[in-house]
Amino acid sequence: MRTLRLILLYIFAVVIVVILGGFVGWYFFLHVPQTNTEAIDTARGLGLPKGSFTGGSTQKNIGTIVGSGPEDVSTSTAPKSPLWHVDTTPVAGMGFVKHATSTALHYVERANGFVFMANPAPRSVTRITETLMPKIYEAFISSDGAVIERSLNDAGAITTFMATVGATTSKASTSTEQNMLLGTYIEKDILQIAPSPTARSIFYIVRNAAGGVDGMTAQWNGSKAKKIFSSTITHWLPQWLSDGRLIITESPADDLPGYGYRVGDDGSMTLLVGNVPGLSLLPRASSKALVYSSSSGGMLTLFTQGAASSTPTALDLHTIADKCVWYEGRSLIAYCAVPSSPTSGTFLNDWYRGAVHTTDEWWKIDIQNGAIMQIYSPKKSDGVNTDVERPIIDPSGNYIAFINASDKSLWMLKIPQ
Repeated sequence: MRTLRLILLYIFAVVIVVILGGFVGWYFFLHVPQTNTEAIDTARGLGLPKGSFTGGSTQKNIGTIVGSGPEDVSTSTAPKSPLWHVDTTPVAGMGFVKHATSTALHYVERANGFVFMANPAPRSVTRITETLMPKIYEAFISSDGAVIERSLNDAGAITTFMATVGATTSKASTSTEQNMLLGTYIEKDILQIAPSPTARSIFYIVRNAAGGVDGMTAQWNGSKAKKIFSSTITHWLPQWLSDGRLIITESPADDLPGYGYRVGDDGSMTLLVGNVPGLSLLPRASSKALVYSSSSGGMLTLFTQGAASSTPTALDLHTIADKCVWYEGRSLIAYCAVPSSPTSGTFLNDWYRGAVHTTDEWWKIDIQNGAIMQIYSPKKSDGVNTDVERPIIDPSGNYIAFINASDKSLWMLKIPQ
């Protein structure tokens, strides 16, 4: 009997040890990695609900964060649809970049700050940088491939990193800095920034000691900073056009009158459009033409203006100028994404804070002829729902790239000719 009791005690002790060992193994090998994965997912979406993302180039490159050169991460046969889902992973910003014989779309992923190149003809994506820059909230890419990446540091300050893709050999070692982001951090807490489309310079807005803001210009590395204007109004959206004009517009809000100005080198401000409720403004480079919108009484109205002296024309398209882009050729043509369903009376306020999303169709507007034509409407069978933000067009006028506001993924539309 005593021997049986000892045997049972030994068995009980072994079972306890096995249970404790299993718990320790679960904690270190399953629980901790899951927690880390959730933290990474949060960084990818920057606060978006988990589960809203599908596989993207970040996941395909987990094993190739450090490599000897650019990595082709996705290739596919072009489908019949003119709409291409370039990257399902959240994107911080993009820009069309001129190469020797072609133009490609460069973009920055939010989670890691890697720069990728999307070639629209074969619909392929290639990673071109290896510098890890986590949690990039906003990015800009100039026409020559220079990069701006904006984030928050541990103290909550806004950081702005000005960089180029390296192609030189480091003086400190024999290693090659090709495919590395080489640059510098400039002034902290820049509220808004707009790079020059034609030169390595920037325009940005910062708070001043008086409680207002200053509009500044500077070189790409932050040097030679010069104050252009000061304002007691603190919320401005800047645009730097390819013809050299600086445009600032008050941040729009439903039913509140907004104003847009051209800012001269001497700080003078010339009114372009004023006293328009919920004003969203898109000026055209090398022209006086404008596309702008209003949000008043629960209604969105889109206007076009072919010249400074011409009378604005209200279109039967209910969208905002933020969803539009100008064709860069000689013709006065704009392309606009238009919500397929009616919007709410507080659409602007809700849309800017990400509380509502739309499913958009694409329309072509010929301002000279006064003609509008739908060029793309998503099919229900495709399951495509894109809420267009930050649209850009390539110099040839063949492609429009944009971010889907609902999940920050990247898309490209081939414009029918």
